[in-house]
Amino acid sequence: MVGVHATAINSIPNSALATVSDHIPENPKKLAAQRGSTASSTDRIIADPVMDVVLIATSADTRSDLFEQVTQAGKAVF
Repeated sequence: MVGVHATAINSIPNSALATVSDHIPENPKKLAAQRGSTASSTDRIIADPVMDVVLIATSADTRSDLFEQVTQAGKAVF
């Protein structure tokens, strides 16, 4: 599913998929290689001062916790 969202982000003018995280370590590495981005941990993405928007594309049972962490870090959520 992360690939579908990555394709959507890359289709938006003036946007780029900067980095990818997933609970399965192989997934972000593979997607990052395909999209010319990097793989990172969720914690690093949230803490990164350069990141201003975070796309949360997770299952419903993990979304609210991540949404809270990202907004508390002062980032926009998509």
